[in-house]
Amino acid sequence: MARYDIGKFWKNKKQPSKTREKRSLKIRQMFLSGKWKPWNAGKHLSKAHKLKLRESNIKTYSDKNVRLKVGREVHKAFADSSIRKKIDRGVTGYYREHPNMKKAQAKKAVDYFRHHPEAFQKFMEAGKNPLRRHIKTIQGELVRSKGEQQIADFLYKNKIPYLYEQKSIFLDGHLCTPDFWLPKSKSYIEFYGGYPGSWKKKVLKNKLYKKYKLKVNGVTPSELKNLGRVIRVN
Repeated sequence: MARYDIGKFWKNKKQPSKTREKRSLKIRQMFLSGKWKPWNAGKHLSKAHKLKLRESNIKTYSDKNVRLKVGREVHKAFADSSIRKKIDRGVTGYYREHPNMKKAQAKKAVDYFRHHPEAFQKFMEAGKNPLRRHIKTIQGELVRSKGEQQIADFLYKNKIPYLYEQKSIFLDGHLCTPDFWLPKSKSYIEFYGGYPGSWKKKVLKNKLYKKYKLKVNGVTPSELKNLGRVIRVN
């Protein structure tokens, strides 16, 4: 029996809203029961097909109302702890079965940003980590943590020019974006917060900075009260 091509059936036609609602409900039920699978699972997509999907997504999400609607739906879904746990188990299981996938994806991202600096700048506006810029400094600049806020306020009060997350460097295949760049002294400031995983990143960054002889002042949460000792004003 020939495979029924739903794409040809809906070509040049608008899908009725009731049909969309019915399909969405069915997919949601399948997802919650663990039976849902992506339509392209195990399939190889050509470059032309990927480009077509990308253009379609850009066109769809250029509508602000669509983005808001999707955001509300995602927020609503993740409010359910059972769904969060199910997604977490699925992602964890995937990376256990493909231990090299995370490194491969990271390398691919680094290579892309290396050749597309404008895309990297847009990415940094949202953040290199899930924590967005939401804390305001004295001069009205947004940073990601209270520790970075204290450092920025200290530099501003002492009239030390700086750039926040504006200078990125590639070291041994790793993309490093120090928190602060001081043009006058040509040095960096890294704030190592207390969130999980920060210590591992600190060790890796310090090894790279030392290897390439870069001037970097590392600041830990316990040193925020004595920034004058860690950061040279003159």
